[in-house]
Amino acid sequence: QDTDGSFGSDVRYSFMVIDLLHDLDALSSINKTSAIEWLLACEDLNGGFGAHPSCGPVLEYTFYAVKALKLLGAEDRINVNGLIKFVTEKQEPDGGWKSVYSQPTELYGCFLAVESLAAIDSINSVNITKVANYIIGCQNEDGGFWRSLSTAKYNEEIRFTYWAIRSLVN
Repeated sequence: QDTDGSFGSDVRYSFMVIDLLHDLDALSSINKTSAIEWLLACEDLNGGFGAHPSCGPVLEYTFYAVKALKLLGAEDRINVNGLIKFVTEKQEPDGGWKSVYSQPTELYGCFLAVESLAAIDSINSVNITKVANYIIGCQNEDGGFWRSLSTAKYNEEIRFTYWAIRSLVN
C-alpha cells in the first residue's frame, strides 16, 4: 500500500487489491481508513470518480471506486445522489452507455453503469426496460452477445456475454 492509501497509480489497481484481500478475508492487513480516504479523493464533486485524485470522472473508474468502497464497508461515504446523476446522465437514447466517450454504446458500458448503481442499491434510477432492450438487441442467434448494437453480426466473445448477463441479473 502506498503512503497515500492507494495501491498503484489508479483506482483499478486499488480495487483489484481490495477485492482479493476481501476474498481472502485479509482486509485487516491494510490501512482501510487510508484506502477509503484515497478513493474518496478520486470522487468528483458531481458524483463520478476519476482514475486518481484531480482526474475527471469516467464510468469505468467510477465502477471500480464504488465497488472498492463497498468492499471496505464505506459505501455510505459515497455521494449517492451525485453518483446516480453521473451514471443516469451518461445513459444514451438507445438505452446503453459508452465506456469510452468517443465510441458507440456497448455492453461494457452497460455493465459498468448497472453494477455501479446496484452496488448502492439504486438500479431503479435508470430506465431498466431500455437497458434490457439494448442488451437483448446485442444477443445473437446462438445465445451469445456482440459488443454493441453497431457491431452486430461480427465476432462474439465470452466477455461480451459476461457483461450482458451480469447486467441483466442485477
